[in-house]
Amino acid sequence: MVANAQAAVDQTQKAQALARAPGMAPMLAEIAPALVQQQADAMALVAALPTPPSPPVMQFLTNPSLGTMPTGVDTNPGAAP
Repeated sequence: MVANAQAAVDQTQKAQALARAPGMAPMLAEIAPALVQQQADAMALVAALPTPPSPPVMQFLTNPSLGTMPTGVDTNPGAAP
């Protein structure tokens, strides 16, 4: 979301520099503040989001005859480690 907002701001700035049609640069200058505000809003929203929990760590059982296999501890609540 933030990256998309930054890309829109960057594209608008590049378009302003390349604009040759009459009225195009002023129109882009009029749009730019709204894009910058959207980017700031997106950054504020991302900063307010909680950090997602990390995924559970898969524990493995090693048996020389079977090799390494999942124990199911992370998928079976209440199973002893």
